Formats: sequence, structure tokens, C-alpha cells
Amino acid sequence: MSWDGYVDAYFIKNGFDGGAIFGLNGGQWAAKNLTISSTEIQSIIAGLSNPNDIRAKGIHAQGVKYFAVQADEEHLLGKKDKTGIIVVKTGKAVGIGIFDEEKGLSPGNANKFAYDMKDYLCDAGY
Repeated sequence: MSWDGYVDAYFIKNGFDGGAIFGLNGGQWAAKNLTISSTEIQSIIAGLSNPNDIRAKGIHAQGVKYFAVQADEEHLLGKKDKTGIIVVKTGKAVGIGIFDEEKGLSPGNANKFAYDMKDYLCDAGY
């Protein structure tokens, strides 16, 4: 499966508005309905190493600032009104999904689907 297939299988088909996979160097591997600037992805990756910074500054994606609800070295969850962002980190990549609760995807289910992708990629050596 191509990287685009993982975005489709784990994000889009599960109700996310958009999803992407980036290498830990900030290079985009795949994206669908999600455009993240180089500044935003670098901030997200740095925030996984320093969650306190993300908690203070928020998570920025597509020009939107999300309040950091959860932040640790492997996972970020941000909210803005009824929309949200989830970020999961593997050994070589980060998966990012954008969701909207009003379209039926709850933060809990968003976490589950993102972690399903994370587990699969980790098991595959990524």
C-alpha cells in the first residue's frame, strides 16, 4: 500500500476531514485534504519533544490554532470549538488527522483510529 493508502485507510475512511503522514524530518509522505506548512509541521514535531511548549502555544495546522488538550512525547490532541487535531508519533513518522465532531467523529474515536495507524506503522518498522 502506498502512503496515500494509509491516509485513506486510517483517517479518511474513518471520518476524518483530512489526514497526513510526515517523516520526523518534516518531509511530507502523504496527505489528503490537509495542507500543513513547513513552519507548522516543524512546530508539531518539536512539540512532541517538548510537550510543555505545545501546551503553552497550542497546535497550529492549516492556519488554525488548536488548544492542546493532551500533549506528550508520542501524542497530541488539540481542540477548537467542535473541531480537533490528533497527532501520533512513531519511530520514523507522525500521523496527523483533522476531525469535526459535528460530522460524527468524537475525540475518543479519533484517538482510537490514529492509534490503530500508529500501531500498524510501528509493527511495520516505521
